[in-house]
Amino acid sequence: MAMTVDVLESFSVADHDRVRAVARPRELQPGDCLYDQGNVATAAFLVTGGIGAVFQQGRVVKEITVGDVLGDADVLGR
Repeated sequence: MAMTVDVLESFSVADHDRVRAVARPRELQPGDCLYDQGNVATAAFLVTGGIGAVFQQGRVVKEITVGDVLGDADVLGR
């Protein structure tokens, strides 16, 4: 099932093609960690389902929901 997420509306056709060429699905389970604080992000992630949280020094500082982009968006070459 295809899903439209507002964050992609500003992307050109070439941008969409670039995303499709490198995109890989990744499913996280409760308690999984996508990034550790202080590590350099080398990928970008678009949340297409579920919710998550950003922790800083053990405290939740942001809730992550559908449509949020995490990591290094520059990997798309935009």
